[in-house]
Amino acid sequence: MIDELQAQASKGRDVGFKGLEEVKRIRELASSRGLTVKFAGERPSLEDIKLARSGRIDALIRDVAKS
Repeated sequence: MIDELQAQASKGRDVGFKGLEEVKRIRELASSRGLTVKFAGERPSLEDIKLARSGRIDALIRDVAKS
């Protein structure tokens, strides 16, 4: 998820910047309440990245969210 947000932001897309800001806000909020935010999953492969337009990255994110 973080890689996808960074990729979107590096392309100048507002959704990437907003997503990264939201992650930052969640981490700060969690920290202020003594909670830990954990990121799970694997980095997308080159094939996953090539198939991103067909929804491959979205599917990877959903799979991690389900587990």
